Amino acid sequence: MSSGSGRTEVPGSTRKVNPAHTRVGDVDPEAQVYVSVYVRPRATLDWVDDAAGEPPAQRRYASREEWAAEHGADPADLEKVQSFADQAGLTVVNVDAARSKLTLRGTAAQVASAFGAHFEGMYRAGDDSDSYRARSGPLSVPADLADVVTGVFGIDDRPQAHPHLRRAKPEAKAHAGTSYTPVQVAEAYAFPTAADGRGETVGIIELGGGFATDDLSTYFAGLGLSNPSVTAVSVAGAQNAPGQDTNADGEVMLDIEVVGATANAAAIAVYFAPNTDQGFVDALSTAVHDATNKPSVISVSWGQSEDSYSAQTRNQMEQIFTEAAALGVTVTVASGDNGSPDSVTDGKQHVDFPAAAPHALACGGTSLEATGATITSETTWNDGKGGGATGGGVSRQFPLPSYQAQAKVPDNVDSK
Repeated sequence: MSSGSGRTEVPGSTRKVNPAHTRVGDVDPEAQVYVSVYVRPRATLDWVDDAAGEPPAQRRYASREEWAAEHGADPADLEKVQSFADQAGLTVVNVDAARSKLTLRGTAAQVASAFGAHFEGMYRAGDDSDSYRARSGPLSVPADLADVVTGVFGIDDRPQAHPHLRRAKPEAKAHAGTSYTPVQVAEAYAFPTAADGRGETVGIIELGGGFATDDLSTYFAGLGLSNPSVTAVSVAGAQNAPGQDTNADGEVMLDIEVVGATANAAAIAVYFAPNTDQGFVDALSTAVHDATNKPSVISVSWGQSEDSYSAQTRNQMEQIFTEAAALGVTVTVASGDNGSPDSVTDGKQHVDFPAAAPHALACGGTSLEATGATITSETTWNDGKGGGATGGGVSRQFPLPSYQAQAKVPDNVDSK
């Protein structure tokens, strides 16, 4: 869509101010802003879905080295964006052809001018939260970049997702059934005892919190297991920072403990990123294309209702999930723990994202009863109002993927 003056809107980049948040000041025009610009891939990925009907061992996969050489960004596209950045007075901090991504830096005023951004001010989600830059309306780029740029992230840095973690309330604990360690759950599901993850790396995406090595040592010693190899990977300056957010810490520790207990010999790479749309997109892209740690499985336990994201964010993340599928990387995503409305109070159903992305493997929750390797009961997790329930539903933003064509997925109850 043209935005005048030889410029074109970046598709899906429109944002609105959250009316529940409080304006606390103006955006400092001299504040340094880092922007992630994603460009189109060099080749389509139609073959990913074409191979979906084949057994996994017979599907086509690309190595990360092949991807960088054949599927990453076209050098000409990267040069166009770099030229635009130079003309706009922005610094090109990094160019990553494999990820089809450039990192640009400039003042808030320079970035706003370069991308046609309208700042509404500094806002805060709550009294205890940090302030963030909020913008409204779409972003734009010069017309010659219209078909090149697929997403621009980092100008607006509002919080984007929540950790999917529930702690049982005291009244619920009094009526709770037996709890199980990850080792016991793996036994109940007949997880192969010989498959300890040796030679593999599991990536975990975290948008806050951190882990303490001593706590992990205590946990695994209690299970009679050795400590797995755990490496913290910083994305966009975020660090392993335990002690600042207990809820996020709980998510980080739980994620590592479950992976480390069920695949004790696997290496674990924990990607820490800022809790923004930019941080979420960059963390996924970093993990999927990480040629150093080379995760073959990536776990995501953060999300929010799909309509809380901009369309460009949803589309960019789905592109990255599709790239993961092309590389043979499975990305598992928690479906949420606030039931089918996903904490939205409009009386409608809201599927959680990124679980709703077609090329993510959404994982819901159940209430399990087992004796050793025998499951005696398993039902959908639903502890009622205030107690939490598994998320789930049908996307209103993405069409049914081809591989689910015969799965008898019902229509969305609201949009039909």
